[in-house]
Amino acid sequence: MARRAAGSTLLDARIALPAGIFTETPPTYDRFRAMSRHTHDHDHRSTSQSALLIALAFTTFFAVVEAIAGWWSNSLALIGDAGHMITDSVALGLGALAARMSRRPPSLRHSYGLKRAEVVGAMCNIALMLVVLVYIAFEAFTRLKRSHA
Repeated sequence: MARRAAGSTLLDARIALPAGIFTETPPTYDRFRAMSRHTHDHDHRSTSQSALLIALAFTTFFAVVEAIAGWWSNSLALIGDAGHMITDSVALGLGALAARMSRRPPSLRHSYGLKRAEVVGAMCNIALMLVVLVYIAFEAFTRLKRSHA
């Protein structure tokens, strides 16, 4: 097997093959070289954060409208769905806050920056959903128990 020169990449390594086999550089070689020179100068975070904020605004607006309509019409289903949409709004708000915090640059206190804020925000959202799940399960069990007594 041919030895690689110091500092060369795996793509630069040439293997000695019998005559007639791959005498020219394989076509994928040039494509990989072009990809390695690609720079990524733009950032996708601003569009994702604005999408989160737009979704937060719409979800909160419709939750408030649904809560008012449920209260006005005395509909427990509408009020319950409005509560569900409020938890969705909280989750979107946590996501937007975490995305904003994760863009902060590293400092002396946070040497890595706050990149992990998105993970912490997701964990908080999971904890909130688990609390809601336990509450709903408790209420359902209590109602089932009351109906048989």
